[in-house]
Amino acid sequence: MLKTISFLLAVTMTGALIASPARTEEQIWSLEKSYWEYVKANDLQKYRALWHDDFVGWPFVSAAPRFKKITSPIGLRITHQKP
Repeated sequence: MLKTISFLLAVTMTGALIASPARTEEQIWSLEKSYWEYVKANDLQKYRALWHDDFVGWPFVSAAPRFKKITSPIGLRITHQKP
């Protein structure tokens, strides 16, 4: 009986572990889709809300790395302008 319970538990846990990466991938793609929607709408507030509070990035228009708190909307407009 104990072997049966252990086997069922192992099968159940394996299924949960296999399903987890797919769920994580869906979450990541959802954030990526949101990112581009905010860029297209030029919605800086929602765009920046996706970033971690300790975000540090180096935009190609900047001479040095920038922190989330000092990144300006001009970076979004310049980066994603239509030709």
